[in-house]
Amino acid sequence: MSRNSAALLVLLGVAGISCRHVAPTLALPGTWPALVTSAPPFVALYRLSCCGQRELLATVRAGEGKLSVTVVAPPGATVVEAWLAGSEGWIAADGGRCRSALQPGSLPLPGGRSLPLDSSLAALVLAGRVPTDASPAPEGGPWLNGASEAWWWRAEVVGQPPRCERFILGHAGADATADIELGSHRGSIPGRLHIVAGSEVVDLTLVEWRASEAPDPPGWLAAPRCSGGT
Repeated sequence: MSRNSAALLVLLGVAGISCRHVAPTLALPGTWPALVTSAPPFVALYRLSCCGQRELLATVRAGEGKLSVTVVAPPGATVVEAWLAGSEGWIAADGGRCRSALQPGSLPLPGGRSLPLDSSLAALVLAGRVPTDASPAPEGGPWLNGASEAWWWRAEVVGQPPRCERFILGHAGADATADIELGSHRGSIPGRLHIVAGSEVVDLTLVEWRASEAPDPPGWLAAPRCSGGT
């Protein structure tokens, strides 16, 4: 190779590096307000991996601030039955013969574990929407911010039509408690969710989604509290 050719290759390499460094930062799409709506009532089926278990099936019914969650392990054993409304919730125990209160602002997982999500936030994330208090982040970029008395949150919104690809949240006045990556969207609805919350790592893969009526309280909600339960 000639000296001139070698010099040209070096210059091209430097130019390529420079271009990568000055690549434009993603901007928040102007259509982002389309995601700022209440989550529509829905029923969805997911493949769930968490808590040392794989190929669990999770059915979620949501609407009007209420959330019903059922998790089944093959070949058909129910491992979680829960009902949430706002920040409060209950979980069925002993085959539905009694019920225990959930920690406020928590979404139950198998094995007595949980995620820091209340019913409204969980429904919004699963629907690919963002809360109605959303506003563009002051530092720019593809971020929306919001906060309530109980929670603060940040959402990364990109694309046309707009879609939420990351959702970070935490309790008011505290550091982030959950980081959620969303992908494989069907319109705005994420087909895949990867959730990291402390030591918990949860993967959800959407199997089926359809519009539905808001869920009714389950029959086991009339059961007495479990002995020693709160």
